[in-house]
Amino acid sequence: MPSSSKMTSGNFRTSSYVLGEGNTIKIHYYRSQPSKSEETEQVRRMPILLLHGYPQTSFMWKEVVREMSGQYDLVVPDLRGYGRSSKPKGSETHVEYSKREMANDMVNLMNGLGLECFDVVAHDRGARVAHRLILDHPGSVRRAMLIDIAPTLTTFESMDQDFIICSWHWFFQIMPSPLSENIIKNAGDAYWEAVTHNAKAGNFQFDEGAERMYKTAYLTEDSIHATCEDYRAAASIDLEHDRLSRQAGQKIEVQALRIIWGGRGQVEKTFGEKTIQVWQDCCDEKTPVSGEKYDAGHYIPEEKPEQLVKDIINFVS
Repeated sequence: MPSSSKMTSGNFRTSSYVLGEGNTIKIHYYRSQPSKSEETEQVRRMPILLLHGYPQTSFMWKEVVREMSGQYDLVVPDLRGYGRSSKPKGSETHVEYSKREMANDMVNLMNGLGLECFDVVAHDRGARVAHRLILDHPGSVRRAMLIDIAPTLTTFESMDQDFIICSWHWFFQIMPSPLSENIIKNAGDAYWEAVTHNAKAGNFQFDEGAERMYKTAYLTEDSIHATCEDYRAAASIDLEHDRLSRQAGQKIEVQALRIIWGGRGQVEKTFGEKTIQVWQDCCDEKTPVSGEKYDAGHYIPEEKPEQLVKDIINFVS
């Protein structure tokens, strides 16, 4: 099994493909394939796409990769706009960072690796990408585990004063460019601390090495712009897509959906015991939905990696 450091070494490969005329989007990813001794068992296992959240990178899955590598085919990318993946400049429509485009990136990546059907485990912004991927690419995902989110449209429709106070960055980062970007750039470490070390996140502290890596990747001009565009898209074009999907009666159709959320996070504060039902309402009648509230804040893959790994293995088996 690899150590955490292997996710920073030569095990990353870069996939690039054309996104429209003259634009090349590069998705940086880590892939851990089963060892030879696991090949027979692997025939019965789906590849797993692991998607990270804001303001992190694929490195947030380091403990999950450590435990599951060699047994499962894991594909662990940096989302568009994050880490070492491409960061195109956003436009007035924010389409470049719509979850539809980001989902297309992931499908193109997986298909380029010869993987047309796979399981998804996704956290935070990555889980929003996974939700749209399932809707736009039926049949691509067998099972999905979404971690510490509620559906984007439902979240905006359910916002109350507590949510707005605790998740203030949702609204700060959607201010017109370059206002948000300039303030974040000038605030630097202070902004990072305010966003990541707060009650909404359960006051969790990253380990020193991981936090240094995340901050280095995040506090660059391109990354700050890209992540602001991610939030601008969520408050505009993503809602348009979600409303159209709802009007069309489009539902999640997978073999199984599992929802994990933190008992000290914002999902619990906003939806509580209704969390699973909120997701059940987004699924067709044939899709079973299960879920569990962890004794954790928001950053569950790093707060409770052992519990999560057991959960993932049980779920995808």
